[in-house]
Amino acid sequence: MIPNRSIGISTALLSLAICSTVALADNDERVQPEHGSHVPTSMVIDLPLSTQSFWPPSELYDENGNFIVIGDLIKEVRPGVFQQVPHQAALVSKNSVPPLDANGVEDPNNWFGAAPKVIRNLNLRPGSPDLDVVLYSASFGPVAGSGGTPRIPRIGESRYNLNGEAIPCPDTFPTVTQRTNYFRPSYPLQQVP
Repeated sequence: MIPNRSIGISTALLSLAICSTVALADNDERVQPEHGSHVPTSMVIDLPLSTQSFWPPSELYDENGNFIVIGDLIKEVRPGVFQQVPHQAALVSKNSVPPLDANGVEDPNNWFGAAPKVIRNLNLRPGSPDLDVVLYSASFGPVAGSGGTPRIPRIGESRYNLNGEAIPCPDTFPTVTQRTNYFRPSYPLQQVP
């Protein structure tokens, strides 16, 4: 990675495309079966390009803290009916209203109870200015956020906690005593510590 170069959608898509081809080889040696034919020692696996999550809608932000979603996105397909829709590319608002319980508190157990608010669809065709959008890491904290899960975006950046997951990495917080006061800001990907 080049430290002083921003990572945009086009760079991330290229990186994902390169990483989606996996080759396994053992120094060009071949296994010789009894019949004398060669068995290849490599394979190719096509992996889907994706930044998706569900709640939060994505693992990546734009410079304003809105989510960059490439992959599946929860959408309202009929009034009150929410479904996972594949092959989406969208800018999703950090002010989306997540699934809420009867008391108006985030309900991370109700995955399909709401759809994130799409600001606009992204154009990922060659030459599109959307491919130059700089990608940012998600902000985070505190772990005792509303809804009982770690706060994403971090408290103060949106009204709701859009994180429907438990702590993704327990070691995210340096100590247990920092559960209520540890925050991680959003960084351009090339500057994430």
